[in-house]
Amino acid sequence: MVEWLNVVLIGLAIVNTTLHAIGIHLLWWQKKVSHLRIHHIYLISLSASELTMNFLEVIKISINMNKNLSNTMQQISYHIMLVQFTGTAIVFHFSMIFITIDRLLEILLNIKYPVYWNEHKATKLLIGLWVISGLLTITVGICKGLADFQWENYFFTYFYPTVEFFFIILAFASYLFIFKKFNTTRVIPIHVPTLRIPRERQKDDEYEMGDNNSSSPKPPPRRQARQRRSSITTFRKSRFFIPVLLILTFLIFIVGADMIMLFVVVMAGNNSTWLLNTLAISYSVSNFLDAWIYIFLEPELKTLLWRKIGNIFRKRNDF
Repeated sequence: MVEWLNVVLIGLAIVNTTLHAIGIHLLWWQKKVSHLRIHHIYLISLSASELTMNFLEVIKISINMNKNLSNTMQQISYHIMLVQFTGTAIVFHFSMIFITIDRLLEILLNIKYPVYWNEHKATKLLIGLWVISGLLTITVGICKGLADFQWENYFFTYFYPTVEFFFIILAFASYLFIFKKFNTTRVIPIHVPTLRIPRERQKDDEYEMGDNNSSSPKPPPRRQARQRRSSITTFRKSRFFIPVLLILTFLIFIVGADMIMLFVVVMAGNNSTWLLNTLAISYSVSNFLDAWIYIFLEPELKTLLWRKIGNIFRKRNDF
């Protein structure tokens, strides 16, 4: 059963590596076709971190599937895990934080946002993030080799829970504000009719007044339902829909799995292979959904993908 799970994990990691490679290619090609937004730059960093994580995961699982591991191979597998969780995982978490902050600032600053922040600054920020995470990985590796530094306890017990707790608060506060702002700006203003129409002549789509103590107009239930459906449809077509889906997958499959890792594996000491593989599947599902969301639901990238696929088939037909 464990070998079967390892095969599933390798398959998921290969699929995720391929999808994120396609996603990065599409994002990079989008830069040549049209303007690359700040949101896309953060997506490149997010996707690159997930591609690296999954590529290293394929190597690590392939090594661990060998029952007679030499000491050298065990060290290679261990250092792959060190690179994953002291480097690329940090980039992954902070890229998700940057995506959330980007959406919040776009609402708060509105047209002033490009004045204070632009694509060039976002690129330099991400380069700094990758450099810092790389230096941190090297530092932890040196400390592990020289002083047997137990980095797992600090990262899994303190660092990642703290970052994820901060992210939960940030995401909840940001999107609560965004949804409230979105809802208030998308509702069509309601005007009070000047003439009082008899109740028997009123139709379902006309406005009704509130109670006697309130002069605020109140649309009928059918009109309210149409307004809600219109707001939902408009939101789905907005630039906030993709980040919301990415955050939901992050909270469910990453933060949820990390909480199980913290309380069950680290604190309770349950290191069963079945549990660890189940958590690894949760991480892989999150990476798969991230790639699927921004490739197939982002209108610009989806159009670019189908255009490239169409060009490939046309070239084959020419031959």
